[in-house]
Amino acid sequence: MQASDQSGLGKPCLRVLETQLIQEPGSEGILLLDPEGLFEDPVFVPQGLLPVVASFTGQWTLNEIAERLGREFGQEVPLHFVQQVAQDLEKRLCLEGEPVEEARRVRLADFASLTSRPAFHAGSNGYPEAPEECERALRELLGEPRSPLGDARLIGLIAPHIDIQRGRDGYREAYSSLRQHPPSDLYIVFGTSHNGASQSLIPFRKAYDTPLGLVPTDRDFVEHFLEESGEAGGLQTSLDEEILHLREHSVEFQVLFLKQVLGDHPFAIVPFLTGPLPDRPEEDAAIQHQLDVLERLVRAYPGRVSFVGGADMSHLGPWFGDPEPVDAELLGNLDSLDRGSLDLLLQGRIGDFHTHVHEHDNPRRICGGPPMFYTAELSRRMDPTCSIDLLHYGQAVAEDGNQVVSHASVLFHGKA
Repeated sequence: MQASDQSGLGKPCLRVLETQLIQEPGSEGILLLDPEGLFEDPVFVPQGLLPVVASFTGQWTLNEIAERLGREFGQEVPLHFVQQVAQDLEKRLCLEGEPVEEARRVRLADFASLTSRPAFHAGSNGYPEAPEECERALRELLGEPRSPLGDARLIGLIAPHIDIQRGRDGYREAYSSLRQHPPSDLYIVFGTSHNGASQSLIPFRKAYDTPLGLVPTDRDFVEHFLEESGEAGGLQTSLDEEILHLREHSVEFQVLFLKQVLGDHPFAIVPFLTGPLPDRPEEDAAIQHQLDVLERLVRAYPGRVSFVGGADMSHLGPWFGDPEPVDAELLGNLDSLDRGSLDLLLQGRIGDFHTHVHEHDNPRRICGGPPMFYTAELSRRMDPTCSIDLLHYGQAVAEDGNQVVSHASVLFHGKA
């Protein structure tokens, strides 16, 4: 007979966390990583504890979990053992409950007090934290300026959002092209929200800090967008959504390159994270209302405006849950599929591009579809005759064949 549960944990429920498989001899298991940032250091779960942790779904009490595991393994699983695992995960903020809710309240309060968003990913691969080192690394990546295109107008640009080192060729082509065009006064930046989003667009009011200096956000533009989009645009504002910008890299990397390329030219940004889109966004009333509002605000803006999308494409390989390692055949097939999607974008068939990416439940795990859609759709609205050029397509392949991430750089441009 099991003892009674005195832990107060009720029906323990594991939070939505990222996992990383560890297969080193003697250390098999998984790492739990927190996309919310409530804890920083990964939590290691040994392989032997995985059946226990997998039972923390919020469906069963600790007594029920111990009894279920006992029946599954044909031997008694002591209640105190299950309690100990649950209490340890609760202490480490891995289980939903009051400790996690308190940590979220503190985090939201800290976020609300910030005057600007810190350069969260400075110090990552290819992105030095020290200002002089960062400026030198980006200058070397971009190379010598190319000849300016005096009568050209950059309407929109799609660039990678993979880490700067692995995506350096794509970033070089994208931002070398941007540098050839006259600078804009406002850049509306769309990035993927990798950590969940309940709505299609999440604007941000705070400035973005970079090692190269502060980049201001046009707060008035953001407020006007929110006021005019309203319920018809399906958007609501809350710190719970806006805080997703804090740890997200997809916009941060674009702002960093804009600051490097534009130098002393004064400019502002309007940062958006993008969430899921409906199957046919070109036919969805709320999405079209958002686009209508953005188009009106851009046309009324007193300066030059460009759109930037931070967007990667496919994510394949065992790292992402696929059974087979990445090989030459897979890369060839992926090249063909990705270019098939990009061809639709280059033809201006933006709705068809979105459908091609997401048909069959997006088997390539393309995470940049929404920012590519918004950037392309708004660029075409501003200039239906604009030219669309593929600047670069690349595949970042891990040496061990564990993963490949593809990305593309695309330019939307017209006459000044």
